[in-house]
Amino acid sequence: MRAKFALAALAALLFQAGVAVSPALAGSGGSRQDTISIELRTEGWVETQTAKVMTLLDIALKPEEAGMARIEVQKALDELASKAEWHITGFNRTEGSSGLEQWQVTAEARMPEGELSGLRETARGLSRPGRQVRILGIDFSPTLAEQEAALTVLREDIYHQAQAELERVRALWPDRDYRIHVIDLVPGGMAPPQPGPKMMRAEATMAYDSSGGGDGFSVSRKLTVYAVVSLAVRNSDK
Repeated sequence: MRAKFALAALAALLFQAGVAVSPALAGSGGSRQDTISIELRTEGWVETQTAKVMTLLDIALKPEEAGMARIEVQKALDELASKAEWHITGFNRTEGSSGLEQWQVTAEARMPEGELSGLRETARGLSRPGRQVRILGIDFSPTLAEQEAALTVLREDIYHQAQAELERVRALWPDRDYRIHVIDLVPGGMAPPQPGPKMMRAEATMAYDSSGGGDGFSVSRKLTVYAVVSLAVRNSDK
């Protein structure tokens, strides 16, 4: 009777701590597979020192100059940032009322923060009659590769936490032969920055345009990983 009471009290304490104990464990029969479900959480930071720059080019050309449009677009992008690897993300070609062809091209590139200083002024300087160059936005969100690298570290932390929980349970019930049955990783990801993304990009852009610097600056975003871990008795039918 005392053993039953002690086991029930321990199950109640585990429940208050966020650990779910199956009825089989709380009871005395042990005929069903005993399981313990544990909610785990870890968080960390992913840091980036590059930003995605999005730009828009409006070019007016005579019909006979249409064959030079791609060269003109690439030239403008190289003049804006010669070291960047530009990717064309949008293209629209229409005929204006004046008979000129209107080419509207959007492009983006990932650039180190040290190359962002004065970028808007450079774009304005490249604009002239028949060609307008504008910076649509500067996004400091980490790249997918940077996020995945950080998530790999956080998942490893979850696995270590799960192993530590298993060792504690085995110490409490050394005769039950518990093992890690399932680790269910719940989708998490990046927490929204404070202030909001639009405000952060605007403030960061203003800082670059006014300071003329930016070397060594980096932007961090918080990542969170949740998991539900199920511990089960290996051979509960014996």
